[in-house]
Amino acid sequence: MSITFAGDTLGTRERQTIITSLRNALQTRRIDLDLDENAAAAAGYGFLVTVYIEQQPARPPANTVLLQAEVTVAFSRGGRLVSQTSTYHITETTETLIARRIAEQLSGDQEFFNRVSAGIQ
Repeated sequence: MSITFAGDTLGTRERQTIITSLRNALQTRRIDLDLDENAAAAAGYGFLVTVYIEQQPARPPANTVLLQAEVTVAFSRGGRLVSQTSTYHITETTETLIARRIAEQLSGDQEFFNRVSAGIQ
């Protein structure tokens, strides 16, 4: 099963944080799918993680720039959409923290994983 990323580019470490979270969530919920980061997206099952990041001015008195991300995760079978998360809205100071919040939100999205499980049966 493939996992691909779209939208704004995340670093390797950030992508790996999200992939690890997805693997753990599948394993925890006993969904028998193996993620392959190098598999072709249209073959079999696939996850598509779409991330859009925008810089926002920080609220005073902070001197940092905030990053605001909109994230969705879609699950497909044979190239056809089976399930998609609602949009995760995340505000953090670094891409590393954004990736961690994506991982947390994804791990806790029981409804999404219920639909994933139903989509493979």
